[in-house]
Amino acid sequence: MGTLIFPHGTSHKGFTDPITSSSRNTPEPIIRELLQNCLDAAEDTGHDDEGRPNPAEIHFTISECSLDDIPGIQDYKGAFYAACRERRKSKQGEDEKRIIKRIETVLDNNTAKVLYCRDNGVGLCSDRITYLLWPGNTTKAEGQAGAFGLGHLFAFQASDLRYVLYSGRSNKENLRELTSGHAILAAHPDNKGVRCDPDGFFVEGEMSQEFKVDPTYSKEVPSLLKSQMKAIAQSDSGTGAVISVIGFNDFLTDDPGGATLEILDAASRNFFAAINNSSMRIHITDETTASQPVTLTCSTIEEALRRIQHEQKARLSGFLSGRRAYEAYHTLETGDELQVYDARIFLRKIESSETRKQREINLCRNGMWITHTIPECGSSDFARTQPFNAVILLDDKEGELHKLIRNAEGPEHREIDKKRLEPAERKRLTALLREVASTIREAVGEVDDTDEFRPQGFAMVQNAEIKQASKRKPLRPAGSNPRGQSSKSKGEKKTRKKRGNTPPSPGASTPTKISSRPVSENGSVQQIRASFSFPEDKPLSPYLGVRVYLDGGSDESCELPFRFQPLKLKSVSTSTGEELATQSNSWEVTIPTAEIVSKLSSKSLAITLEQPLSNREAAATRIEVYQRKKAKSNSADSSETDSSLVDEEVK
Repeated sequence: MGTLIFPHGTSHKGFTDPITSSSRNTPEPIIRELLQNCLDAAEDTGHDDEGRPNPAEIHFTISECSLDDIPGIQDYKGAFYAACRERRKSKQGEDEKRIIKRIETVLDNNTAKVLYCRDNGVGLCSDRITYLLWPGNTTKAEGQAGAFGLGHLFAFQASDLRYVLYSGRSNKENLRELTSGHAILAAHPDNKGVRCDPDGFFVEGEMSQEFKVDPTYSKEVPSLLKSQMKAIAQSDSGTGAVISVIGFNDFLTDDPGGATLEILDAASRNFFAAINNSSMRIHITDETTASQPVTLTCSTIEEALRRIQHEQKARLSGFLSGRRAYEAYHTLETGDELQVYDARIFLRKIESSETRKQREINLCRNGMWITHTIPECGSSDFARTQPFNAVILLDDKEGELHKLIRNAEGPEHREIDKKRLEPAERKRLTALLREVASTIREAVGEVDDTDEFRPQGFAMVQNAEIKQASKRKPLRPAGSNPRGQSSKSKGEKKTRKKRGNTPPSPGASTPTKISSRPVSENGSVQQIRASFSFPEDKPLSPYLGVRVYLDGGSDESCELPFRFQPLKLKSVSTSTGEELATQSNSWEVTIPTAEIVSKLSSKSLAITLEQPLSNREAAATRIEVYQRKKAKSNSADSSETDSSLVDEEVK
């Protein structure tokens, strides 16, 4: 039986490893990584009579084990407690304390949860385990989907112990069963005072820090893994691998059956193409609850996606929402098939009766969803086409587009970044994707002009033409330099002209947060209520001025913006009717700050206007509260101003 060895080294790293300790609050990256590795491993086992890759049979099992059955647990405890003593010598952050607490909680119990992920793929030999344990290497072919040896660290986020075991049977070593493991703690001294690295490996015998001497992996199957290895031996291929997440944390969900649903949802979102064409089947069993096993196949994928079809937004940026996944699956089932180079395109037009009239394209490679953000195939590239939904499938590993897309994908295979390619490859990929977009546009057709309002005298320009249009210099105010700054000399004073009933220009408003709503009486509105809060970190001036405007409906981007129209006020009171100030026919009502603070316990004002407004006008009112150093003269032609704090406007 092997032992858990922490090689000697010079690292001073603590428990807060950036990958293993900072979960992104969703299990989807973990499940996606596990599944894509299983799918790639199944493809290496060969093809059926029709030339299709052998289907991947993937089994997720949630179980419990005795703490003493965990391989290398005594070595793990010794390293953990030594690391804790070492880390207490310096100041510990809250994240590190949380990680240590989770580990202690598992070690204080007699049992621990385990998540098994088993496949029927090519299995694990000594070389594959070595590459798997040591980040930065990969044994995957260029055409495959995942990042074997690179993205495997995602699985550690599902382990409170941060300990993962790997076992497998491979034809490369005559079906010999091998087991190894990887634990990530913190740097610590051993019992002789020699510093050890935070990464521990379950191996037989000694192992050098840099793998200069290849480690020997355990050929004796631990009791924890015997049932899983027996299932692999009895499978049709007789080969496969199992990943065991020790101290499984249920993906940090509180629901007892939540882990099963998380696996089901993530698998159906990211692998709907592989499941739909029967190249992947997933089985989920939770032995810790009384729930029934769940199977995800081509006959149940629609039901699984329908359960999440109302999910409008993905929980992580760059992932797929339930709605998008369901729409893409519906396209695969009912859409028309097109062929462009090595890409199979399924296209479904959006009927006029459907509420969603969008233009969406999802790209899947080797059955795994990659992205819905595709260069040259964005929604703006189809601005004049009928609404549609499309799915691009890339399954030919020898195809030119397949290879270019594969090389342009990021490390997590969820984006296409042409900067990863050589200049000639970028140019070729752009040309191929433009051909794909052109084929889709031709198949979908343009929008019927009779269904669209087009103002007379306005030209409608296609997006491709906009990209080729010459750039136009931005407009700037007259009398200013190219940066928009005033061209007045430094010593010149700015004069202010009085304009009769023009309201005085106020100072900057106090940084209050304001929300308002009109109070209607007999179909008209003469009183507006405003709720606000004062800043806690800045002193207030002795007086506050209240103003109300009608929003002009334009902003600074307009060449000739409409001005805000000020409204004359009558009085300001509390929401309970206690009057604070009465200044009829005034642009601004000034109130002592101390009086507002003492009387305005509810932080709500009632502002009475001089003239009533229509309901539509009242909905466009804008309220501002200004700080004043002294009480204002509120006559209509007053032009005095005070400067104050930053301007913050809330409608």
